[in-house]
Amino acid sequence: MESNDKAAVGHSVYDEDWIESAWGGSAEEFINDAGKIIRPRIQRALDIAELSPGMHVLDIGCGRGEVVFYCARLGCQATGVDFSKEVISIANKAMRNLGSNITSLVTFILGDITKIQAEPESFDRIFLLDIVEHLHDWQLFSLYKTLYRLLKPDGYLVIHTLPNRWIFKSYGFIRLFLPWLKENPRGEFEKVFHVNEQSCVSLRKSLNECGFYCAVRAEQGFLAQAEWYKDTIFGDGRDKFYKLLRNPVVKLLVNLTSATPLRLFLTNDLYAVAAKSKKIISKCRFKMGHPEAIAFHFLK
Repeated sequence: MESNDKAAVGHSVYDEDWIESAWGGSAEEFINDAGKIIRPRIQRALDIAELSPGMHVLDIGCGRGEVVFYCARLGCQATGVDFSKEVISIANKAMRNLGSNITSLVTFILGDITKIQAEPESFDRIFLLDIVEHLHDWQLFSLYKTLYRLLKPDGYLVIHTLPNRWIFKSYGFIRLFLPWLKENPRGEFEKVFHVNEQSCVSLRKSLNECGFYCAVRAEQGFLAQAEWYKDTIFGDGRDKFYKLLRNPVVKLLVNLTSATPLRLFLTNDLYAVAAKSKKIISKCRFKMGHPEAIAFHFLK
Protein backbone atom coordinates (compact mmCIF):
# COMPACT_ATOMS: atom_id res chain seq x y z
CA MET A 1 0.00 0.00 0.00
CA GLU A 2 1.24 3.47 -0.87
CA SER A 3 2.04 6.04 1.81
CA ASN A 4 -0.27 8.97 2.37
CA ASP A 5 2.16 11.54 0.95
CA LYS A 6 -0.02 11.85 -2.18
CA ALA A 7 -2.43 14.73 -1.66
CA ALA A 8 -6.13 14.01 -1.85
CA VAL A 9 -8.18 15.61 -4.59
CA GLY A 10 -9.76 18.60 -2.84
CA HIS A 11 -13.52 19.06 -2.64
CA SER A 12 -13.35 22.55 -4.16
CA VAL A 13 -12.48 21.17 -7.61
CA TYR A 14 -15.80 19.35 -7.78
CA ASP A 15 -17.53 22.49 -9.02
CA GLU A 16 -20.60 23.01 -11.21
CA ASP A 17 -18.67 22.38 -14.44
CA TRP A 18 -17.48 19.01 -13.15
CA ILE A 19 -20.92 18.14 -11.79
CA GLU A 20 -22.55 18.70 -15.17
CA SER A 21 -19.84 16.82 -17.06
CA ALA A 22 -19.99 13.85 -14.68
CA TRP A 23 -23.75 13.40 -14.42
CA GLY A 24 -25.05 15.09 -17.54
CA GLY A 25 -27.75 17.73 -17.61
CA SER A 26 -27.92 20.90 -15.57
CA ALA A 27 -28.54 21.15 -11.85
CA GLU A 28 -31.91 22.75 -12.58
CA GLU A 29 -32.99 19.81 -14.71
CA PHE A 30 -32.00 17.38 -11.98
CA ILE A 31 -33.80 19.36 -9.29
CA ASN A 32 -36.99 19.68 -11.32
CA ASP A 33 -36.93 15.97 -12.16
CA ALA A 34 -36.13 15.08 -8.53
CA GLY A 35 -33.45 12.67 -9.71
CA LYS A 36 -35.79 10.23 -11.47
CA ILE A 37 -33.57 9.72 -14.54
CA ILE A 38 -30.91 7.07 -13.85
CA ARG A 39 -27.83 6.60 -16.03
CA PRO A 40 -27.39 3.07 -17.46
CA ARG A 41 -24.27 2.16 -15.50
CA ILE A 42 -25.88 3.33 -12.26
CA GLN A 43 -29.05 1.38 -13.00
CA ARG A 44 -26.87 -1.68 -13.51
CA ALA A 45 -25.36 -1.24 -10.04
CA LEU A 46 -28.82 -0.80 -8.53
CA ASP A 47 -29.96 -4.03 -10.17
CA ILE A 48 -26.94 -5.85 -8.76
CA ALA A 49 -27.85 -4.61 -5.26
CA GLU A 50 -31.23 -6.40 -5.31
CA LEU A 51 -32.81 -3.87 -2.98
CA SER A 52 -35.84 -4.55 -0.82
CA PRO A 53 -38.09 -2.24 1.24
CA GLY A 54 -36.78 -1.73 4.74
CA MET A 55 -33.10 -2.09 3.86
CA HIS A 56 -30.62 0.47 5.20
CA VAL A 57 -28.54 1.78 2.32
CA LEU A 58 -25.44 4.00 2.28
CA ASP A 59 -24.17 5.79 -0.84
CA ILE A 60 -20.58 7.05 -0.59
CA GLY A 61 -19.82 9.98 -2.87
CA CYS A 62 -23.56 10.32 -3.41
CA GLY A 63 -23.31 13.38 -5.63
CA ARG A 64 -26.68 14.91 -6.40
CA GLY A 65 -28.50 12.01 -4.77
CA GLU A 66 -29.91 9.97 -7.66
CA VAL A 67 -29.11 6.64 -5.98
CA VAL A 68 -30.36 7.83 -2.60
CA PHE A 69 -33.69 8.96 -4.10
CA TYR A 70 -34.04 5.73 -6.06
CA CYS A 71 -33.53 3.65 -2.93
CA ALA A 72 -35.97 5.75 -0.91
CA ARG A 73 -38.61 5.33 -3.61
CA LEU A 74 -38.24 1.58 -3.12
CA GLY A 75 -38.86 1.98 0.60
CA CYS A 76 -35.23 1.79 1.77
CA GLN A 77 -33.80 3.98 4.51
CA ALA A 78 -31.19 5.77 2.38
CA THR A 79 -28.19 7.85 3.49
CA GLY A 80 -25.91 9.76 1.12
CA VAL A 81 -22.48 11.11 2.05
CA ASP A 82 -20.40 13.51 -0.01
CA PHE A 83 -17.74 16.09 0.84
CA SER A 84 -18.79 18.51 -1.92
CA LYS A 85 -21.02 21.33 -0.70
CA GLU A 86 -22.19 21.94 -4.26
CA VAL A 87 -23.65 18.47 -4.82
CA ILE A 88 -25.23 18.22 -1.37
CA SER A 89 -26.88 21.58 -2.01
CA ILE A 90 -28.36 20.26 -5.27
CA ALA A 91 -29.56 17.11 -3.51
CA ASN A 92 -31.30 19.08 -0.78
CA LYS A 93 -33.01 21.32 -3.35
CA ALA A 94 -34.22 18.27 -5.29
CA MET A 95 -35.81 16.94 -2.09
CA ARG A 96 -38.28 19.83 -2.21
CA ASN A 97 -39.92 18.15 -5.21
CA LEU A 98 -40.41 14.88 -3.35
CA GLY A 99 -43.24 13.83 -1.09
CA SER A 100 -42.80 13.35 2.64
CA ASN A 101 -43.13 9.59 2.19
CA ILE A 102 -39.80 9.75 0.31
CA THR A 103 -37.98 12.51 2.19
CA SER A 104 -38.65 10.83 5.54
CA LEU A 105 -36.40 7.99 4.34
CA VAL A 106 -33.58 10.24 3.09
CA THR A 107 -30.55 11.64 4.89
CA PHE A 108 -27.71 13.60 3.32
CA ILE A 109 -24.43 14.16 5.18
CA LEU A 110 -21.75 16.63 4.16
CA GLY A 111 -18.36 15.20 5.09
CA ASP A 112 -15.92 12.31 4.98
CA ILE A 113 -17.45 8.96 5.98
CA THR A 114 -14.19 7.88 7.63
CA LYS A 115 -14.58 10.79 10.08
CA ILE A 116 -18.32 10.47 10.72
CA GLN A 117 -19.63 8.58 13.72
CA ALA A 118 -21.96 5.75 12.70
CA GLU A 119 -23.12 2.58 14.39
CA PRO A 120 -21.21 -0.60 13.42
CA GLU A 121 -23.01 -3.05 11.15
CA SER A 122 -25.68 -0.50 10.23
CA PHE A 123 -26.10 -1.03 6.49
CA ASP A 124 -27.44 -3.79 4.27
CA ARG A 125 -25.99 -2.27 1.09
CA ILE A 126 -23.22 0.25 0.56
CA PHE A 127 -22.66 1.84 -2.84
CA LEU A 128 -19.30 3.07 -4.13
CA LEU A 129 -20.16 4.29 -7.61
CA ASP A 130 -17.58 6.16 -9.67
CA ILE A 131 -15.54 7.12 -6.63
CA VAL A 132 -12.76 4.51 -6.35
CA GLU A 133 -10.84 6.07 -9.23
CA HIS A 134 -10.83 9.43 -7.40
CA LEU A 135 -9.05 8.10 -4.29
CA HIS A 136 -5.39 7.30 -3.72
CA ASP A 137 -4.68 3.88 -2.24
CA TRP A 138 -4.14 5.30 1.23
CA GLN A 139 -7.61 6.89 1.09
CA LEU A 140 -9.19 3.82 -0.44
CA PHE A 141 -7.82 1.45 2.21
CA SER A 142 -9.03 3.74 4.98
CA LEU A 143 -12.46 3.87 3.35
CA TYR A 144 -12.69 0.09 2.91
CA LYS A 145 -11.79 -0.44 6.57
CA THR A 146 -14.53 1.98 7.61
CA LEU A 147 -17.11 0.32 5.36
CA TYR A 148 -16.16 -3.13 6.66
CA ARG A 149 -17.12 -1.90 10.11
CA LEU A 150 -20.40 -0.35 8.93
CA LEU A 151 -21.56 -3.30 6.81
CA LYS A 152 -24.00 -5.83 8.25
CA PRO A 153 -22.77 -9.46 8.35
CA ASP A 154 -25.18 -10.40 5.55
CA GLY A 155 -24.77 -7.18 3.55
CA TYR A 156 -22.45 -6.25 0.72
CA LEU A 157 -20.80 -3.39 -1.08
CA VAL A 158 -21.67 -2.61 -4.70
CA ILE A 159 -18.84 -0.93 -6.61
CA HIS A 160 -18.62 0.58 -10.06
CA THR A 161 -15.52 2.21 -11.48
CA LEU A 162 -14.28 3.27 -14.86
CA PRO A 163 -12.22 3.36 -16.94
CA ASN A 164 -10.85 -0.15 -16.93
CA ARG A 165 -7.14 0.66 -16.78
CA TRP A 166 -6.29 -2.17 -19.15
CA ILE A 167 -8.38 -0.72 -21.96
CA PHE A 168 -5.63 1.81 -22.56
CA LYS A 169 -3.29 -1.04 -23.46
CA SER A 170 -5.44 -1.61 -26.56
CA TYR A 171 -6.34 2.00 -27.32
CA GLY A 172 -3.47 2.57 -29.74
CA PHE A 173 -4.51 -0.54 -31.68
CA ILE A 174 -8.13 0.65 -31.81
CA ARG A 175 -6.99 4.00 -33.22
CA LEU A 176 -5.41 2.20 -36.17
CA PHE A 177 -8.97 1.43 -37.30
CA LEU A 178 -10.58 4.59 -35.93
CA PRO A 179 -7.90 7.25 -36.48
CA TRP A 180 -10.32 10.10 -35.76
CA LEU A 181 -10.42 9.13 -32.07
CA LYS A 182 -8.58 11.47 -29.73
CA GLU A 183 -4.90 10.71 -29.30
CA ASN A 184 -5.38 10.80 -25.53
CA PRO A 185 -8.70 9.24 -24.44
CA ARG A 186 -8.57 10.98 -21.08
CA GLY A 187 -10.30 14.34 -20.98
CA GLU A 188 -9.18 17.29 -18.90
CA PHE A 189 -11.36 16.30 -15.95
CA GLU A 190 -10.00 12.74 -15.92
CA LYS A 191 -6.42 14.02 -15.89
CA VAL A 192 -7.17 15.90 -12.67
CA PHE A 193 -9.57 13.59 -10.85
CA HIS A 194 -8.65 10.04 -11.91
CA VAL A 195 -5.76 9.40 -9.56
CA ASN A 196 -6.34 5.65 -9.14
CA GLU A 197 -7.84 3.96 -12.21
CA GLN A 198 -8.44 0.25 -11.68
CA SER A 199 -8.25 -3.13 -13.38
CA CYS A 200 -10.05 -6.32 -12.34
CA VAL A 201 -6.88 -7.44 -10.61
CA SER A 202 -6.14 -4.24 -8.68
CA LEU A 203 -9.75 -3.83 -7.58
CA ARG A 204 -9.88 -7.39 -6.30
CA LYS A 205 -6.51 -7.09 -4.58
CA SER A 206 -7.38 -3.94 -2.64
CA LEU A 207 -10.67 -5.40 -1.41
CA ASN A 208 -9.02 -8.66 -0.34
CA GLU A 209 -6.30 -6.81 1.55
CA CYS A 210 -8.99 -5.06 3.59
CA GLY A 211 -10.63 -8.34 4.57
CA PHE A 212 -13.42 -8.56 2.00
CA TYR A 213 -14.40 -11.51 -0.11
CA CYS A 214 -15.37 -10.16 -3.49
CA ALA A 215 -16.63 -10.87 -6.97
CA VAL A 216 -15.39 -8.65 -9.80
CA ARG A 217 -16.63 -8.44 -13.35
CA ALA A 218 -15.78 -6.45 -16.45
CA GLU A 219 -18.73 -5.35 -18.54
CA GLN A 220 -19.08 -3.79 -21.94
CA GLY A 221 -21.00 -0.59 -21.24
CA PHE A 222 -20.19 1.41 -24.36
CA LEU A 223 -23.35 0.33 -26.20
CA ALA A 224 -25.71 1.43 -23.44
CA GLN A 225 -23.76 4.66 -23.12
CA ALA A 226 -24.05 5.29 -26.86
CA GLU A 227 -27.84 5.01 -26.61
CA TRP A 228 -27.99 7.16 -23.50
CA TYR A 229 -26.05 9.99 -25.18
CA LYS A 230 -27.58 9.75 -28.65
CA ASP A 231 -29.19 13.19 -28.37
CA THR A 232 -26.15 14.81 -26.72
CA ILE A 233 -23.60 16.85 -28.67
CA PHE A 234 -20.04 16.61 -27.34
CA GLY A 235 -18.00 18.02 -30.23
CA ASP A 236 -14.88 16.06 -29.23
CA GLY A 237 -15.14 12.87 -31.29
CA ARG A 238 -17.48 10.98 -28.99
CA ASP A 239 -20.47 11.84 -31.18
CA LYS A 240 -18.97 9.97 -34.13
CA PHE A 241 -17.88 7.08 -31.91
CA TYR A 242 -21.31 6.68 -30.30
CA LYS A 243 -23.04 6.88 -33.68
CA LEU A 244 -20.79 4.07 -34.90
CA LEU A 245 -21.69 1.96 -31.85
CA ARG A 246 -25.40 2.35 -32.60
CA ASN A 247 -24.93 0.57 -35.94
CA PRO A 248 -26.50 -2.94 -35.60
CA VAL A 249 -23.54 -4.69 -37.26
CA VAL A 250 -21.04 -2.89 -35.06
CA LYS A 251 -23.12 -3.69 -31.96
CA LEU A 252 -23.02 -7.37 -32.85
CA LEU A 253 -19.26 -7.31 -33.41
CA VAL A 254 -18.68 -5.51 -30.13
CA ASN A 255 -20.74 -8.07 -28.22
CA LEU A 256 -19.01 -11.00 -29.91
CA THR A 257 -15.56 -9.58 -29.20
CA SER A 258 -16.53 -8.84 -25.60
CA ALA A 259 -17.40 -12.52 -25.10
CA THR A 260 -13.75 -13.51 -25.67
CA PRO A 261 -10.71 -13.05 -23.40
CA LEU A 262 -10.18 -9.74 -25.21
CA ARG A 263 -12.91 -8.40 -22.92
CA LEU A 264 -10.26 -7.63 -20.31
CA PHE A 265 -8.79 -5.05 -22.69
CA LEU A 266 -11.93 -3.91 -24.54
CA THR A 267 -14.49 -3.35 -21.78
CA ASN A 268 -14.58 -0.13 -19.82
CA ASP A 269 -16.88 -0.74 -16.84
CA LEU A 270 -15.80 -2.65 -13.75
CA TYR A 271 -18.33 -3.86 -11.19
CA ALA A 272 -17.67 -5.59 -7.89
CA VAL A 273 -19.54 -6.84 -4.86
CA ALA A 274 -17.71 -7.29 -1.59
CA ALA A 275 -18.82 -8.90 1.67
CA LYS A 276 -17.49 -10.19 4.97
CA SER A 277 -18.07 -13.84 4.06
CA LYS A 278 -17.66 -16.00 0.98
CA LYS A 279 -21.15 -17.37 1.55
CA ILE A 280 -22.71 -13.95 0.97
CA ILE A 281 -20.74 -13.47 -2.25
CA SER A 282 -21.88 -16.85 -3.53
CA LYS A 283 -25.48 -15.75 -3.05
CA CYS A 284 -25.11 -12.49 -4.96
CA ARG A 285 -27.07 -12.96 -8.16
CA PHE A 286 -25.72 -10.89 -11.01
CA LYS A 287 -28.43 -10.51 -13.60
CA MET A 288 -27.07 -11.99 -16.81
CA GLY A 289 -29.99 -11.17 -19.08
CA HIS A 290 -28.31 -8.71 -21.45
CA PRO A 291 -25.52 -9.55 -23.92
CA GLU A 292 -23.06 -7.07 -22.43
CA ALA A 293 -22.90 -9.02 -19.12
CA ILE A 294 -19.62 -10.92 -19.09
CA ALA A 295 -16.66 -12.09 -17.06
CA PHE A 296 -18.02 -12.98 -13.65
CA HIS A 297 -15.15 -13.88 -11.34
CA PHE A 298 -15.17 -15.17 -7.77
CA LEU A 299 -11.94 -13.97 -6.30
CA LYS A 300 -10.21 -14.36 -2.96
